[in-house]
Amino acid sequence: MGEILSAPFQIKASKANQAAQEAQIKAQAQADAFNADIMERNARIVEGQTQAAIEKEDRQRRLRLGNQIAQGSVGGLSGSALDIIRDNTEQEVLNILTIKQQGLLESQSLKEQAALTRASGSNSLAQIPLLRKAGVAERMGIGARAIGKAGEMAAKGGAG
Repeated sequence: MGEILSAPFQIKASKANQAAQEAQIKAQAQADAFNADIMERNARIVEGQTQAAIEKEDRQRRLRLGNQIAQGSVGGLSGSALDIIRDNTEQEVLNILTIKQQGLLESQSLKEQAALTRASGSNSLAQIPLLRKAGVAERMGIGARAIGKAGEMAAKGGAG
């Protein structure tokens, strides 16, 4: 008899549990979307910082080159002085390319993390229909057990 009387409460508890799980999934998906937005914003910041670092390094490179040429023109530019200027310029260009590559890698990493985080949120939301079906199945089981118990009780009462 208790199983029959408790069935409505079990069904309500099942619905409440399902609603809580759905709310948790939705909250996690929203948090994932927010975090992905932050990561994408950080990627744009890194890109801007990288561009600023490149411009700063290039400006310094040009100043150093100008100073080297000015010093060389005062003392006369010999072959070895030109070689040093050329080597320094090549090294400074490599420095600029390194800054660019590091910024690109960091930005790309943040964008990939954002995409994975966003996908995680989407995958979580895709679980909601499955959760709903499982809840319906659970509630049907509760109802079926109560009906079965009622049938047993009716059979015992009718046989006696």
